[in-house]
Formats: sequence, structure tokens, C-alpha cells
Amino acid sequence: MFIVVEMDFKSRKGMRILSEFLIEARTTYSYVPVGSAKEKTKDDETRVIGPYIDGKMSYIDRYKGYEWFKGQEEISFNDKALWTRDYEGGIINEPHKTKEKVCELYQILKMALRNFPHETCFKRGPDSFREGEYLYTDVCKGDIVSFKGSEVIMYKNRNVYALSYGGGLIKI
Repeated sequence: MFIVVEMDFKSRKGMRILSEFLIEARTTYSYVPVGSAKEKTKDDETRVIGPYIDGKMSYIDRYKGYEWFKGQEEISFNDKALWTRDYEGGIINEPHKTKEKVCELYQILKMALRNFPHETCFKRGPDSFREGEYLYTDVCKGDIVSFKGSEVIMYKNRNVYALSYGGGLIKI
């Protein structure tokens, strides 16, 4: 449990607490472990996962779309936005837009995201992950304070999925 009353999240201790909370939220209550089973869909078609709350910190993920989607993950402290990651991307290869291929591709994506590096938890996934004919890669610059990255999934050496993301601390 993250019992934090006040914290300078730019300090070494604050960044460690933020990183630990992000790891916990991503491991237990993000798109990867809960998927659509615990999603709520709003009237405007926004899908919401969360909030995951531990003490005064909370995590929520909101997104729209399916084959092409756009979303934002947010961590709040004392109900004030503290950290965010915006993302946009999806399937870019027409033959991969069949129901069967979309499901297969998103299972590969979930497997890759499940293997995110804890030491750089702001990255969406590992540097690379291979499953059968699929190869996932994630290239990211920066740190938890400010970062920008992109992920790609190749199928038989053909780019079928691309996503860009970025974010960091929000001034509070």
C-alpha cells in the first residue's frame, strides 16, 4: 500500500514511489491484466479501465477506438493529475484488419506489454519481444519525468501495427 501524505515527486524518493505505483497499477489493473472484462464504456464510446486506487494515488486508462485508437493513462495524487502517458496508434496493414487477425495481433500486443521493463516502467513494452512470426519493438527516449516513444509490430517482416506515445510529470 502506498501511504504518502505529501511528496516532492521530482525528488529521487518521489520518483521511486511514482515508479513503484505505476508498476503495481500496470501489473494488476491496466489493459493487460483486466482487458475488456473490467472496461466501462461511456456514452461517447470512451472505454475506461480503472480507477485503481492505493492510498492517495490512483491510476486510470481511457481510450477510444479499436483498429485505430487513442488514449491516455493518468496517475493522480490527492485527486490532482501527477503523471500521464498519451498514446495513439493501431493496425496499419489492411490484411490484418480481419476479426481473426485483429484478435491475434492484440494478443501479441498484450503479451509484449506484460513484459514491460520495470526499471523503465514508463515504456509501454520491452525493447523487443518475439512470438511466432510476430516481432514487437519499443524505442523510447527520456525518463519518467518526460519521455517519447514508439512501438511497432512486424508480421513476417511486414509492419502491421504502429503506435506513438509520450508523457511525463504534470506540474502540480
